[in-house]
Amino acid sequence: MFELDHQSRTFGVTVIENLFITEYLPSAKGDHVRVYLTLLYHCQQNDKNFGIEELATELGLTAAAVEASLRFWERRRLIERFSDNPPSYRLYHLGQRLLTGQDLQGGDLDYISFAEAVYALFGDERKVRPSDISSAYEWVSEIGLAQDAVIMLLNYLKDTRGKNFSFKAAESLAVQMKEAGVSTLEETEDFLNHSRQVHDGTRAVLRRFNFRRLPTEDELKLYRRWTEEWLFTQDGILAACAETVKASTPSFGYLNAVLEGLKRRGSGADAKQVKAHISKDSESLTGAREVLNALGLRTNATTILKAYEALLTFAAHDMIVLAAREVALRRGRFEDIESMLKTWKDKGLINKEAVEKALPQLSASASKKPIKTVSAQQYQQRSYSEEDLSGSVADMLKEAQKYDKP
Repeated sequence: MFELDHQSRTFGVTVIENLFITEYLPSAKGDHVRVYLTLLYHCQQNDKNFGIEELATELGLTAAAVEASLRFWERRRLIERFSDNPPSYRLYHLGQRLLTGQDLQGGDLDYISFAEAVYALFGDERKVRPSDISSAYEWVSEIGLAQDAVIMLLNYLKDTRGKNFSFKAAESLAVQMKEAGVSTLEETEDFLNHSRQVHDGTRAVLRRFNFRRLPTEDELKLYRRWTEEWLFTQDGILAACAETVKASTPSFGYLNAVLEGLKRRGSGADAKQVKAHISKDSESLTGAREVLNALGLRTNATTILKAYEALLTFAAHDMIVLAAREVALRRGRFEDIESMLKTWKDKGLINKEAVEKALPQLSASASKKPIKTVSAQQYQQRSYSEEDLSGSVADMLKEAQKYDKP
């Protein structure tokens, strides 16, 4: 009679085949791996009375979670349930099962049928790994999609993303199908037709950027946001692409910022509305830059765009520029433009010619008043954020007043 020293349970070795690591581990969840390795350990220790309840207690899992993991490995043909009372499982040598084809015998017939359908879909175009089959089958067993719906989804992905698409990355689309309540083949077809529109629209944007490749999942998500949440049409999105030429490298991130700005400023969704809004913004930005130049401010014109547009409701552009020059001479600030325009209006000076004629007298009167100074005498280089300038002209720059000396 021979037996191992009891210390071997702690200091011994549990043998794990390399096939498990290369073929099965990548597609398994953490709990699945924990259950299999613990089961392998107890089998190699010849613990015949170790069952599901003991396994659950040792791993801190529920019995239902352990059983779910065991069903997962049953589908992968690593173990086989040969008795129900009590539940009993047999572990197999992976190499033997793979080489002899015994892994196709018995077990989960639905899984086998599904695997055969997937292999038939790809044929010789792609060598589908067991981990791919397992990942896709989880969309059936875990997410709850019909097998035919998943096969249709795989066929769609093969057509739109190429035969070598990532099964794991495609899971997000399966989740979207579930969240959309897709249950029948007709609903699956409608959903995938919409997804194809998203895919084709995203590729159209890539072509506009002169990129000849398939869209990434993140790019598809952005396109869905633009069309489903922000309600831009495809021609509207493509029209907005014209703004990306201002970037050194056009990108979906830059286009997203452009579209977000258009949405925030109330632009319409189609190409005609987008182009009109961009044209208006371009004119406004040009005007805002002239005002900044007159003030001697070095900041991005977009940060004062809303404030400039507010001034346009009060006076013409040439009056605003003239007021900016006068404010600059007095070392004033952007918000002082509004008060100067109001002063001119109160005096009946409503056009540029009238103001220029009256300027000598106005300047003489202003010189008799004390001039406020700004700390460091370089206030004109102050930069303002769009948030700072989002209210009325006076409110937008009110925070700046704290720098004035009393």
